[in-house]
Amino acid sequence: MKKKGYNNVHALYIVTTKETRNIEILDDKDANKIVKFIKRTVERGQLKFLCCCFGDQEECSLTIHVNETYACVFIHNEVERKSYDYCNKKYENDMTEVILFGFDFCKACLCDDKDILFNIIMHFFETGRINPKYEWYETDE
Repeated sequence: MKKKGYNNVHALYIVTTKETRNIEILDDKDANKIVKFIKRTVERGQLKFLCCCFGDQEECSLTIHVNETYACVFIHNEVERKSYDYCNKKYENDMTEVILFGFDFCKACLCDDKDILFNIIMHFFETGRINPKYEWYETDE
């Protein structure tokens, strides 16, 4: 499964309920195995934390905090000096705090769909960008 852009993913740090993986570069040789691993951990609800960078100068970074029900997805674009939080329209006015991987997040920013979460991760791995199919809260830095 060779996908354009995967070799631009580096500093990939994955924490699951069973193990921690730290990968310096996601090269074509290992991409298929890692993508299958991430998909499996997302589907089984085992993913707890994922962080990675995209591009030579760490142009963009993706950070995901997860519990059994929700995931907070945060993308920072260093070039544009912008940050993006996933926006869940179902909870858009709900500021109830949920603790994920030791941090508090408001429910309006939480992804509760495993397919959407996986699509966001794969789109980032391929492009280094937010997935435009979904809504995002944008912040200038």
